[in-house]
Amino acid sequence: MTSARFEKVRTVDTLGEYTFRDRRFLWSGERGVPLVLELHGSGLDGLAQLRTSGLYRTASRRGFAVAAPDAAIPLRLSPDVPAGFAWNVPGVPLVDGSPSDHGPDDVAFLGELVTAIAPSKLYVAGFSGGARLASLLAFELDVWGLATVAGLRLPAVTTRPPPATIAFHGDRDLINPIGGGAGPRWAEGVEATLAAFATRFGWGRGDQRVSPHVHRTVMGAPHDARFVQYVIEGGLHVWPGTHDPEHLRAFGPTTDELDASEVIWDYFTKQ
Repeated sequence: MTSARFEKVRTVDTLGEYTFRDRRFLWSGERGVPLVLELHGSGLDGLAQLRTSGLYRTASRRGFAVAAPDAAIPLRLSPDVPAGFAWNVPGVPLVDGSPSDHGPDDVAFLGELVTAIAPSKLYVAGFSGGARLASLLAFELDVWGLATVAGLRLPAVTTRPPPATIAFHGDRDLINPIGGGAGPRWAEGVEATLAAFATRFGWGRGDQRVSPHVHRTVMGAPHDARFVQYVIEGGLHVWPGTHDPEHLRAFGPTTDELDASEVIWDYFTKQ
């Protein structure tokens, strides 16, 4: 890494704020260790995502680094939410219905960023629109683990098996409804996505209720559970278990039966 590629601006919440290719990203600073690349939701930014998940607070003692870049397409969800950014997910309109194809090539940008950081392994986690892009990156980059909240997708053209994947979705999500039907931005429902994974990769499936309002689906080949999904009954478009007040103010209450970040860490550290 050279100063020509990265420029540190300041320290925020124990993380360094840097610029890369004229974009901001937050990074814990470690190289040569496993990296969790966090992708924020539409209309948010990297700092908001870090504060929502809290993954960075325990990353170092788990032997991981964490980085969270900003997207580049300006987007404001509502007058009550600070302005943020949206990712260019190829072929997918933004949450406000406008096309995203006028934005930069975010797959290429993130690939360059990861190469510059040079982790020993790459894991990707995303919320909402960031989860959609994370789902794509899992097939484009050398990813060891994928975690999505409110946005899992299966790229239509891939036949490559995904990395170990863990997903979360609320069954009362009104932005990315669990049953789909939200136009070209979110046409396919979660169950249809699961069925597509199972059919394409020949996976078996098991279902289990793990708490009064949380249901878990496990899929994969025998003795190789490659996919785990948690559905939260009554859950909204929100990161399960977060305590971040800004996230809760924007997206509503969350469950106290499941801490998605702790589950993600347990899952990633086993991959």
